[in-house]
Amino acid sequence: REVPPSFMAALKFSGETTEEIAKEKEQELRSSLIADGLEPKPGFMLARYNDPGRTQSFIRVSRMRCSSSHSHVTF
Repeated sequence: REVPPSFMAALKFSGETTEEIAKEKEQELRSSLIADGLEPKPGFMLARYNDPGRTQSFIRVSRMRCSSSHSHVTF
């Protein structure tokens, strides 16, 4: 699906991704954004990069993505 351009933050993690783990990672990402003074928008996108049926869980890579209302960030 096509996603419109926006400022996104991502949290990379490995291992099996259950619904519970996805919720934990979303909260971790949101807390990090808030701690950095950013305002996360509702919703998230989970990106998985390995075939869960063929890749052992300990080497799977996933990213949790979340949009922020800020369009410019200085690091």
